Amino acid sequence: MKNIFTVLVAVASLLFCSVACSSSSSAEEDEVLLTYRFNVRGDLGGRLEGICSNPDLVGIDLSRIKMADGDLDVLFEALVTREQLLGTTPHHAISLIDVRSGDITEKGFLSFLKKLQDGKQLSTGSKIYPDVRETILRIGLGLREEFIEAMQHIAPSVFAGGIEIVQ
Repeated sequence: MKNIFTVLVAVASLLFCSVACSSSSSAEEDEVLLTYRFNVRGDLGGRLEGICSNPDLVGIDLSRIKMADGDLDVLFEALVTREQLLGTTPHHAISLIDVRSGDITEKGFLSFLKKLQDGKQLSTGSKIYPDVRETILRIGLGLREEFIEAMQHIAPSVFAGGIEIVQ
C-alpha cells in the first residue's frame, strides 16, 4: 500500500511539474502582434507616429479613410520616426501597409516611393531609411506596365529590399 501511495505521489508530482513547465514555456512563446485599422481620420500624423512607436506593430490599415497624396508624406514621416525610436531596440518589421484610397494619385505614390528610396536627412548629417523590406504595400491604383516600370525606376533599392506592391 505504501508503494502505491509513493507511486501516486510521484506521478502527481510529475504531472504538476510538466503542466507548470509547459505553461511557462508556452507563455514565453506567445507573442502579441498588432495591426491598426484607422476608421476615422482625426489627427492622422500624431496617431500614426504614436502607433509606429510600438515595437509590436506589424500592420497599418488606412484603407477606410480618405487619403490624399500629402498623407503619404505623413506616413513616411511616421515610418522615419519609428526607425529613429526603435532602431536599436528589438522590434517587428511592418509587414502590411494598406493605403487603398481613391484620392491617391500615381504621381503622389511615386513621390512616396522616392522618399522611401532616398530616406530622410537628419540634422547630424546621416540619413535614415524606413524599414519596408518585405513589406506588402496595398494600393488602390491600377498596376499598369508603365506604372510598374516607373515605380521600379524611381525606387530600385526599395524593390531590391523585397517590398511588394499589390492592388
